[in-house]
Amino acid sequence: ESEPLPKIEIMLRDFGDPSLTSYVNITIAILDRNDHNPYFPSNVSGTIIEFNSVGELIVTIEADDEDVGENARFTYAIYSGNDEERFGIIPHNGTVFAAEVLNKTVQKYYQLGIMAVDHGEPARYTQDLGYVNIEVLDFNDNAPSFIESTLFAQLPENRPAGTVFHHINVTDSDVGSNSILRFSILESESSHQFIIDPISGFLTSNEIFDAENVT
Repeated sequence: ESEPLPKIEIMLRDFGDPSLTSYVNITIAILDRNDHNPYFPSNVSGTIIEFNSVGELIVTIEADDEDVGENARFTYAIYSGNDEERFGIIPHNGTVFAAEVLNKTVQKYYQLGIMAVDHGEPARYTQDLGYVNIEVLDFNDNAPSFIESTLFAQLPENRPAGTVFHHINVTDSDVGSNSILRFSILESESSHQFIIDPISGFLTSNEIFDAENVT
């Protein structure tokens, strides 16, 4: 069905004296018979961040067909995996979108079975479903917090600089990159006297302290 269109030249001659002729070139279109079923070359995967906008596009799945023309133009529909109707699909291009606001804590993974039908006469359907796998990602909606509301650390006097003396415990209810935390000391009159490990939260002295000189 990918061969070039055949072309012929027609001659028309009369029986006059002298005989006169005319010529015309004809390109012959071979009409496609809808003799192939559409199919999905591969499954696809997509992600969406929870608390999304309704109508947000997620991923596109595309069918293929060895026919041509209208016989290779498709309409897509979600066949399975959408009992709660949380997703929709654009019929003419196979783009899946969120039909409601999603929440990762309700359900994190979805698998939608997609069917495609061509526009031939009679129409043909995909014999096997194409699958769209969707993961709902965490939205960074929780601020990191200190486990203790009030912190009090003790450092024995006359310890050398570089003494690790306290660990700050923190938490974050988010997941993934949204739960990766970094510590830092804000600039103040005393900030140069201490160092905090930005990853672990361990406090270290940056000089030697004498209790009699600290008020």
